[in-house]
Amino acid sequence: MNEAKPRLSVPHPLVLLAGCVILAAASYVLVAGTYHAIERIPVNLFDAMVALPRGMAEAAEVIFLVFLIGGAFTVVDETGALRRGVTSLVRTLEDRDLLVIPIVLIFFATGGGVENMQEEIIPLIPVLVIMTRAVDFTSLVAVAMSAGAALLGSAFRPINPFQVQIAQKLADLPLGSGGLFRGVFLILALALWSA
Repeated sequence: MNEAKPRLSVPHPLVLLAGCVILAAASYVLVAGTYHAIERIPVNLFDAMVALPRGMAEAAEVIFLVFLIGGAFTVVDETGALRRGVTSLVRTLEDRDLLVIPIVLIFFATGGGVENMQEEIIPLIPVLVIMTRAVDFTSLVAVAMSAGAALLGSAFRPINPFQVQIAQKLADLPLGSGGLFRGVFLILALALWSA
C-alpha cells in the first residue's frame, strides 16, 4: 500500500514579500567591491511593514499598468475570441499548413512584447496542441509558437512596458531609446525561431 507523500505548501506571496522586507530591514547594507563595516541602523517592525504600502504608492504607475493590461487580456480571453481565432485560422489555411507557424508566432510575439504575455498562454496551450495536431505538427511546435515566441517578443520588443519601459524610466533614459536596435534583433530572432 502506497502512502501519499505530503504536499509541499508554498506560503502566500504577500507573506513571502513581507518576509523579504523584514529580512532586508534586519540585514547589513553592502555595496559590491566596497566592503567595509558601517554603523548598523536597525529598522523596527512597524517601519518595515509601512515600507510595503509606501513602495506600492511610489510604484503606483507600474502597478496600475499591470492591472490594466492584465484585465484587458483577461476580458479578451474570457470571451473566447482567441480560441475561436485559432480554430478559424486552421480552417482558413487548410493546405498551407506551414503558414500557421509564422502567423501564430507573430501573434504571440506581439503579445509578449506589448503585455509581457507569459502565464496567460497556459490556458491556450491545449487549443494550440489540438491545432498543431490537426495540421500534423508535434506538440513541441505548439509550445514553440506560443511560449517561445512570447519570450522572444518580451525580450526584444522596443515597447515592452514591463521590461523595457520600466527599466528605461529607472535608468533615466528616454522612452524608446534603442528601439531600432531591439526591433532589428526582434525580426531576426523571430525569423530564426520560425525557421
